[in-house]
Amino acid sequence: MEMILFIIFYIVAIPLSVLLHEVGHAVGIIAFTRENARVFLGPANKSNKEVFKIGRMHFHITLAFFGYCNFSKGDEKQTNFQRGIIAAGGPIMSLLLSILFYIISIYTTQPEIGKFAAGISLFNMLNFLLTIIPIKYPKWWGPYKGFPSDGYRIYMAVKK
Repeated sequence: MEMILFIIFYIVAIPLSVLLHEVGHAVGIIAFTRENARVFLGPANKSNKEVFKIGRMHFHITLAFFGYCNFSKGDEKQTNFQRGIIAAGGPIMSLLLSILFYIISIYTTQPEIGKFAAGISLFNMLNFLLTIIPIKYPKWWGPYKGFPSDGYRIYMAVKK
């Protein structure tokens, strides 16, 4: 059973957590702008075709452990307040997921499910911490190399 949960964790829980982090950004875009939000699980390029949409959220999904969210027309027109709120949406979603799955891990009566939920909680807490720190990601950071973290985007929005 543990091996099955381990595989599900890597194939389902991590990509879904990353996708929900990006949905957190998309909620900010939808709530504070008139733009459409494009949510990507996997690369944010033309090879990652739109799979479905919910209202103004357009989802581009492939199996991946990284994601992006952007505006359909770019973010040049947004105010610093809007940029800050949108940047904060992803880390807030990761923090909420971490808390939710921590609570589930405590109150479940099934030990395997408790460990699984604790793993999801830990992953989302790490995702929160690694995205809220204001840095530009280094070259070894894979698909995020050179991009500013969500925390850096929030910092820049507040600074201006």
